[in-house]
Amino acid sequence: MPWCPVCKNEYKEGVTVCADCGAELVASLKERKEVLLCSGEEALILRMQKFMEYNDIPVVFEQEDGEACLYVLPKHERKAKQAAHVFLAESATEAENRLESALDSSDIWDEAESASDEKASNHERALHQADSADGEEAEEDAEGVLNGGSSSDDENQENDLRVSNGGVYRKKSERADDLRSSGEVLLVFGILGCIAMILIDLGILPIQFGNRIMMNVIMFALFLFFIGFGVYSLKDARKSRAEASDEDKLTERIHTWVKEHLTAELVDEASGLEEADADEIRFFKRTEVIKKKIAAEFQETEEAYLDDLAETVYQELFE
Repeated sequence: MPWCPVCKNEYKEGVTVCADCGAELVASLKERKEVLLCSGEEALILRMQKFMEYNDIPVVFEQEDGEACLYVLPKHERKAKQAAHVFLAESATEAENRLESALDSSDIWDEAESASDEKASNHERALHQADSADGEEAEEDAEGVLNGGSSSDDENQENDLRVSNGGVYRKKSERADDLRSSGEVLLVFGILGCIAMILIDLGILPIQFGNRIMMNVIMFALFLFFIGFGVYSLKDARKSRAEASDEDKLTERIHTWVKEHLTAELVDEASGLEEADADEIRFFKRTEVIKKKIAAEFQETEEAYLDDLAETVYQELFE
């Protein structure tokens, strides 16, 4: 019987997608298709799980070798890593606000700061340091817990949470231009190569080979491959150009709808912004609202396309 790896629900034979979260079903729960998002102290991981679920990001919480872990499906990984950054920033800001409200003088501040440094070295940068260290230390320590690392591995942990370049959206028109350019170069190179080999065989070009028959077979095969692949790239470019035309029309429709229905004030009202929110948190909350509103009006749009479009709309509304 198929199972949902996220919700842990069992389905009847023939069902391939979970009705609750949309995850692809697996034959056994032992088959893991999710990727590790973060691991560390249970209290922090549980808080992050609630934060992810609040932002409609399905995650799986598990205990492995005495360590708490969060898993996420590959299609949600980019969004989950962005949310993780926001969670860490908010945790650091919250810790700093609590600390400032508890201090009565600069002497107490110095004493608390010294105590937090000593506590950090004794407890290996665990989650409870966020309640005693200053805001900058709290964020570093929280990031250190992610993926099982310590604060001395800050650079590696930051790389783990950074969105990969593969998640950046490329417009179909740009892809069509690249395919056309590649196809033209391969086609010209292949044709010129074949002509050069014919001229060599006719003795017009004074170039000698040790084994002419083998060299002809190898070089003609190579140049014919270039020609074939060039023709294929040009055909693919024409297909992508047609898709790019449809995408450009959709983008124009969306921008027209945004101008008529979305304003900076409306987005801020729906985002639930707070005065203490940092700029990156405001950006994340605003773009999430923009994406949800566009997705509700224009269904079946790609996630990466929505991300790119939301950033463009954000610049038009707030910059």
